[in-house]
Amino acid sequence: MQPDQIRKVIGYLDRHPDASARTIEAATGVSHPSVTRLRKKLAEVTITEEDLSKDSSLLAVLYPTRAGRTSTKVAPDYEALVKELRDTPHLTRELLWEEYCQINGENSYSYSEFCRKLARVMDQGELTMLLVHELGSALMVDYAGDTVPIWDRATGEIAFYAQVFVAALAYSGYTFAGVYESQRIDDFLFAIMDAHEFFGGLPVKIIPDNLRSAVTKHTRDELIYNVTFTEFCTHYAIEPAATRPYRPKDKAKAEGSVYRVETRILARLRHERFYSVAEANERVRGMLTDLNEAPFKVLAGSRATRFAEELPSLRPLPTSRYELAEFLTVPVGPDYHFMVHTNRYSVPVRFSQHQGTCQGWQKEHRGL
Repeated sequence: MQPDQIRKVIGYLDRHPDASARTIEAATGVSHPSVTRLRKKLAEVTITEEDLSKDSSLLAVLYPTRAGRTSTKVAPDYEALVKELRDTPHLTRELLWEEYCQINGENSYSYSEFCRKLARVMDQGELTMLLVHELGSALMVDYAGDTVPIWDRATGEIAFYAQVFVAALAYSGYTFAGVYESQRIDDFLFAIMDAHEFFGGLPVKIIPDNLRSAVTKHTRDELIYNVTFTEFCTHYAIEPAATRPYRPKDKAKAEGSVYRVETRILARLRHERFYSVAEANERVRGMLTDLNEAPFKVLAGSRATRFAEELPSLRPLPTSRYELAEFLTVPVGPDYHFMVHTNRYSVPVRFSQHQGTCQGWQKEHRGL
C-alpha cells in the first residue's frame, strides 16, 4: 500500500473504529483485503503524528523489514520532471521515463513505479477510442499544433516556424509526417503528394480539416472547396470529404496520429536545431518507422502490420504529379492588360474592362 492510502484508512478508522473492511473499501477506494492486513499491522504497532506526516517513517513503522532493504535504484528529480511536463506541450511520462532509463540503465525504476511517484504530484489520464474503417477507404490529414523552429545559421536566430503536416490512413492508422514552410495551398498539396508517395498508393477519399487551403466555405447548407484543391483531387481521382465544422471526431485517426507525432517525434526533437526544412524532414522521416512499428497497447500487431493488409487495397499512383497552379479572377484594364502579382499580361482588346480568369504556376516543391 502507498502512504497516502494508509493515511486514508487510518483517518477513516479513527472516525469509525468499528467499520467493516468492505465499508472502508467503499469509502477510501482501498481493497478490503488490504484494509484487513493493515488493521492487523495497526494492532501490532504504535504510530505517532510525526510518523503519519512522513512517508519514510510511516512505512518504517508498518513494514520495518521492507524499509530496511537497500536499493540500487536511482531516483530522478521528480519536481524537475513535473515542471517539464507542465511547461512542455505534448511531453509524456512515457518519454520522460525512456530518457531516464537511458541515463540510469538497470538502476532505473520500472515504468509503473516511475508513474506512481509522479502521480503523487501530477495525475493524468488518457482516453482513446477505436474506430473501424474499410481497407483503403480514406486518408485523414491535419496539422500538428506544435511547430518546428528553423534557424538562420548566419544570425543564430530563428528564421521562421515550420508547420508539421500529419496524414493517417483510416483503416490502419499508418502515419506520415512532414515539415513544410507553411499551411498555404502550395505546401498543403505538396504535403499530400508526399504522403501518397510515402504510402505507395491512393485511398478512395481524403478527409481534411476545414482549413482555407482546402475549403473556401463550409456551413450547414453549403460546402465550397478551394478551386486548386478540387483540381488536385480530380487529378488523383480522390473524393474530397471535409469534416463537419467544429466536429474534429470526424477524423479521429488524424487527431490521434497528430498526438503521437507530437509526443513521439516532436517532443524528442525539442532540444535539436534545424537550419532547413529538408534537414528537419530527414530527422522526422527517420523516426516514422519506430512510430508505425510500435505495438498497439490493446490490439494485436501494429500500424505497420495493419498497413501491410491495407496496401493491396490502395489504388496505384498516377504517372505524374499534379502540377500546382493558382487560379485567379482579375480585372482587365482599359489598356487591355491585367496584373498577376508583379507581372503584366495582355488580352485581345475586346476583353478590355472585363473580368478574366488566369492561372500561374507556383513555387517549386521544397518539402521532403
